[in-house]
Amino acid sequence: MKIDVRKITSVHIHGAYNFLPVYNFLRLCGIENDVVKILTTHNPWKPEFEDVFHFTKNRPREWLVQNEAKIAGYRHFLRLRDDFAFRMSDALFFPSEHSMEGYHQDWPEFAEIAASKPIYFSVTGTEKKAVSLSADAMRAQHGIPANARVFLHLGRFIPMRGFDLYVEAAKQVLGRDPNAWFLAVGEKQDKPSLDHPRWIEVPFTTAPGNYLNLADACVIANRGSYFDLSMIEALSLGTPLVSAKIGGYKYLEGRTDGVLYFEPGSVDSLTDALTRFCQLSPETLTEWRRSNAALYEREMTPQKFATGYQDTIDQLYADFKIRPTDRKIVRLPFELPRDETTPMLNSPRATTAPGTSFAAPAGLPHGSKTPVTAPGAAKLAEELEQKGLLQAAADLYRTAAYLDPKRPDLRRKLAEVLIRLGNRAEAISHLEYASNLIPNNRNLQKRLAKIKHPIRSLFTRSEPFKG
Repeated sequence: MKIDVRKITSVHIHGAYNFLPVYNFLRLCGIENDVVKILTTHNPWKPEFEDVFHFTKNRPREWLVQNEAKIAGYRHFLRLRDDFAFRMSDALFFPSEHSMEGYHQDWPEFAEIAASKPIYFSVTGTEKKAVSLSADAMRAQHGIPANARVFLHLGRFIPMRGFDLYVEAAKQVLGRDPNAWFLAVGEKQDKPSLDHPRWIEVPFTTAPGNYLNLADACVIANRGSYFDLSMIEALSLGTPLVSAKIGGYKYLEGRTDGVLYFEPGSVDSLTDALTRFCQLSPETLTEWRRSNAALYEREMTPQKFATGYQDTIDQLYADFKIRPTDRKIVRLPFELPRDETTPMLNSPRATTAPGTSFAAPAGLPHGSKTPVTAPGAAKLAEELEQKGLLQAAADLYRTAAYLDPKRPDLRRKLAEVLIRLGNRAEAISHLEYASNLIPNNRNLQKRLAKIKHPIRSLFTRSEPFKG
């Protein structure tokens, strides 16, 4: 089946890094101004900041100094990428107004961008986390007393997730309250962050629901928040939260009793919140669990998410005056040949060569009864490419490559046309095929590496592709 691109009315693009490729595809189809481009990012701040953090984290100081120019170049690219995505989108889409907090705080231009286009909100949802072991069984497995007050950090052990704050606050509480236990689940370390019998670290787990169900409270100390799935997962099991009052976590205020806030980035405030939590009665914790589970069922199940999302898209379509009849995606049948064993040019319909996923183009010279040869198809493809008829040229290069699969040059030529058409994934597959045919061709290997890893190629010297 094929989608008629003329019937596309909107596209919801997730991530600033995806915006330019999608926009380029729309331009190649000639519909970039006809399609409503909706942008959702999943970062608590401007995406540039998080990408630079991951690019430089765990690097030694010497590396950072030696590669200062490389980091600056990467940051410049990310700034251009983010600016283009947010400015060229027609609408922004966030889980809640609180999710924009980090953008307003750390990106001066965001206020201007946000004021120039409509912004829509729809609360995220997810499946309820599965529990395969009871809380009592999990406590027994880890040697935790049944009456202990257990806190949980679930996720990566990084400053962005506030893990350092969690460790420092745990030091204080462990020294004051003999009934407090701390779990850190999500990464394997050579050495635990704390050397204490009531501090337990667990590597990555495939059963996070067991730990959420075990804990008396899930501690969310993030320095920024979009609208974390981990928050929703905790709510789904009714687990109380000790949370930084920042970003998307503010959405919970007034909607549930089961969250205890503390000042973002403050070890003292987190320590105080944990101390107060240790003093809560079992009856209060039971009520908090009920309140959190009720909020999840009321707003954040997959069914509630789907309904809310559809309602928001309906409103967006009404605002952009997209008619209901425009929303129907027309799918065209992609016919397979019945008896043909050799593709024909100028057949009454486009036919697919057996064993392939490409169509021989219709409407070209040579007559409907003329079999295609690899040299003939390649020559005609070159002529069409020179005239700028790239899609027809790609179809013919595919035909030539199918008829003579041992010619790597046909695969390389096809890949170059596909790159110009924006079809990077298929281009990579043909370059890999050609590379297997001639594994010692360094120019081909360099070209393949450049297409597969475009970001890396920004910071390495590359030679012109010589074929």
